[in-house]
Amino acid sequence: MNDVLMPLTISVHRRDLFSSNFHNENENRLFPFNTNTINWYLISSINSNMSNISPLSISSSSNLINLTNSTSILSMSIFRILPVAFVLSSIVVLCICGNILVILSVFTFRPLRTVQNIFIISLAFSDMLVAIMVMPFHIVTHILNRWIFGNIFCQIFVTSDVLLCTSSILNLCAIALDRYWAISDPIHYARQRTIRRVLAMITIVWLLSATISIPPIIATIFGSDELRNFNELQQCELSKNKVYVIYSACGSFYIPAIIMTVVYAQVFCETRKRFRERAKAAAKLANVARTHKTIKKKAENNHNYHYKRSLSSSVLHPTSSSLKCSASNGSGLENFSTDDADEMSFTKK
Repeated sequence: MNDVLMPLTISVHRRDLFSSNFHNENENRLFPFNTNTINWYLISSINSNMSNISPLSISSSSNLINLTNSTSILSMSIFRILPVAFVLSSIVVLCICGNILVILSVFTFRPLRTVQNIFIISLAFSDMLVAIMVMPFHIVTHILNRWIFGNIFCQIFVTSDVLLCTSSILNLCAIALDRYWAISDPIHYARQRTIRRVLAMITIVWLLSATISIPPIIATIFGSDELRNFNELQQCELSKNKVYVIYSACGSFYIPAIIMTVVYAQVFCETRKRFRERAKAAAKLANVARTHKTIKKKAENNHNYHYKRSLSSSVLHPTSSSLKCSASNGSGLENFSTDDADEMSFTKK
């Protein structure tokens, strides 16, 4: 009996080992066995008998499998873990505090208490929940390189991740639509933008997010493993079911991205159109003001010209009234005192 050595890829599990993640050139089967203390794998092949592939020690302690050259539970050294954990934890704290401040500022600062800022409250609330319910578990998983919180909480974690991230994106989409309607039809939309309408839009945002994120939990409740998020390698990740991946990607990212791109392009075009209209109106007003100023200046110049002309003509050619006045004034020489004989004689001459 010849031992046959073949290239293998073996998945090691915390419990009894049974998996389809076993690849070989021939058809192989990996029988379930307990991982207390084992020095060899039980491998059955169609073209070969049972073989002692290689001495390998597998032990189970604290739900951790250690292979030969024992593998640490940490995916990186402690000197890398501390700064990474500090930086990521600081980001989480800043995210939580920042979104809380946004919510409080809208509620406490009177000028910000407007109907459109309810969208900002919804967006900040979803981002704050991402920082509380999603990011800390991502940090732990990144450091340990495995999911340690169990299968049930994995379903809740992935669903919360998809729900909150999708709601954040859809809130941005709702804000884009609100801005577009406010710019394209400001007079009518100002009357239509009521608290009831805004709350209805936010409710639709969260319901759409729920319909995108909840299918894996429903599938798990009904006993289906096709949308399972917790795999055999103790990794908690989004289901790799192609239909669900396409469905969630379109609903969470591609469709909102297309809507926001089109809407903000329309906002840009509408804003540029408004600026051009305002520039034309301002130029027209400037021309009117310039024309009025020119006319006024011409009128003033014309008035000054006629005034100077009348003044000069009155000096050169006195009118009859001025002559009468001067005659009457000239005949009153006797009114002056003439005590000085020389002055009288000069006057007579």
